[in-house]
This record gives sequence, C-alpha cells and structure tokens, in this order.
Amino acid sequence: MRYYLIAFIPDGGKISLFSPDFPEFDSCGDDVNDAMHMASDCLRICVEEYCKEGRTLPEPCDVQTARERTTSALDEIGFVPEGEISYHYIPVVVPSNGQVTRISVSMTKADLEEIDYRAHLFGMPRSKFIVAAARGYTPGHTHQ
Repeated sequence: MRYYLIAFIPDGGKISLFSPDFPEFDSCGDDVNDAMHMASDCLRICVEEYCKEGRTLPEPCDVQTARERTTSALDEIGFVPEGEISYHYIPVVVPSNGQVTRISVSMTKADLEEIDYRAHLFGMPRSKFIVAAARGYTPGHTHQ
C-alpha cells in the first residue's frame, strides 16, 4: 500500500482534484465525501494503468513538493482557487503484477450461492466478482 497526496481545490461549489505525482490524474467531487471517493478511484486507476504499461510508479512526494507542484500547475493554466486548498493522503493498493494468491474464506453455503449467482449475472468468475464488490463497497451505506 502507498499513500499519495491529492490536492482538494475549491472550484465553483465543487472540489477539483489534482495529483502532484500523476499528471494523468483528473477528477472532481460534489463535496468532500464525494471528492474522497473520486480521488481514491482515480488514483487506483492511475496506478493500475502504470502497472499494466510497465511504467515505474512515482515515489509519493512530500507536502512541500505537493504544494509547489499544485501552485505551479494552477499558475500555468491561470486558475485561482475559490478558497483554501487542502491536501489529503489517499491510500492505494499497488498491484502485484498479476501474481495470484490463493486464500481460504469461510461463509454460509447460501452466501456462496448468492455470490456465484451475482457473478454469473455480470459474466464474471467468482474471484473477480468478489474483488469488484470489495472495491465498490462504501462504508456507511446499507448493502442488501
């Protein structure tokens, strides 16, 4: 797991997001909670793409470097934030280059049948469905 700083930039009632480490990073959120979710998703996609392409992941920068890079990028496009920029460390799991790990999980037979049924609906193998479900899980929401 790595932690990258993401700049949360007030922008017209929304929050624009900027990564000082990934120039490809492009996202925003309607509020802080949405921005946190979007930052996490966008960062995960960036890391996965770097790994798929065989590119070396950048080392996470420190706060001072993050501020300098953010200021420079905003100055370059002539953007003036509508408030104070905040910086948040966002965790991301670094893929293990496709290395598969076998695990043992205990659950009821009914739960396993439901997982298999739902995986089949989405045309996915069980393991891929479980990973997708875990990535889509949002704490605090009711899941049926």
